[in-house]
Amino acid sequence: MATGNVSNVSLDDVTVDEPYWTIDRINFAFGVAYIPLSLSSLFGNVVIVIIMMDRKERGSSTGVLFSALAVCDIIVTFIGPLKFAILDTAKIDLRSNLAYYESSQVLFLIFQTASSWLLVGITFERFMVTMYPLASKTLLTARFAIIEVIAIYVVVIAVQVGRLYGYIHFVYQPDYKTYALQNKVEGGDQEYFWSSVVVSFLGPFAAILIGSVFIVIKIRKTVSGRKSDNNNRRVLSVTRNLLAANLTFLLTSLPWYIINFLGFYDFLIGMGGPEAILMSNTLRYVLYLNQALNFYVYVISGQKFRQDAWQLFVKLCNKG
Repeated sequence: MATGNVSNVSLDDVTVDEPYWTIDRINFAFGVAYIPLSLSSLFGNVVIVIIMMDRKERGSSTGVLFSALAVCDIIVTFIGPLKFAILDTAKIDLRSNLAYYESSQVLFLIFQTASSWLLVGITFERFMVTMYPLASKTLLTARFAIIEVIAIYVVVIAVQVGRLYGYIHFVYQPDYKTYALQNKVEGGDQEYFWSSVVVSFLGPFAAILIGSVFIVIKIRKTVSGRKSDNNNRRVLSVTRNLLAANLTFLLTSLPWYIINFLGFYDFLIGMGGPEAILMSNTLRYVLYLNQALNFYVYVISGQKFRQDAWQLFVKLCNKG
């Protein structure tokens, strides 16, 4: 996305002055790279929803939570990589459009954060199934999972939209032909920054990491030297899906969040030049890889999901 000597280089639509052809070629290359990522994400997450809404999973908390995460990731794909693929390859510049800029900020805050907290919800569900199997059978119902998903969205929307409009407002910068976030109140940038650290970074990351460690410890103790029946194998297979998804989430999200929250991202933008643009686009691309990889991570890590996916494809081929 570039016009004149200015181009989009980050998730926050930050701009820098650089030769047009350099920025344009970098953004175009990433726009093309977003096409297979977007298609992979849409394909994989649609398949996840179909499998999880099958008769065997529809009435379980597992099916509801994994489906909710997949739907959220589909939305993130539309407002993230797919949007950048269309705008960057077609060289459409919408940064001077307030509706586009504002909606991009709001939707990204809501759904990227909701995706993280839905993963926390699944981690909690797997933690309960692993640590307290008997209690989880009565507590972790599909209705409980639906309430949990609604609660996550309500809290995320209230917190993120409240933070955004409480501390920040949108100001047009004619020199760069784009909008930027500026303080609404004195000290608003610090309040906005640190609340973002807690809501988007420390909270979900800590919960996912701690929950995963406890689950792994419990699985090692349970499985060691013991034969598993079909039900236990199913539980372990789904739990491995979660642990693999958690690891993927941590590996793809940590670089962007750490660099952003430690202030290195501002340093990159201030440095300018094609190197800074390349690095910022790379961080953004790696962040969105999480949504595209989940299906393949589930196939590799879980025998049950692998069997369900194969049965689905065989059924579709037979119908064709």
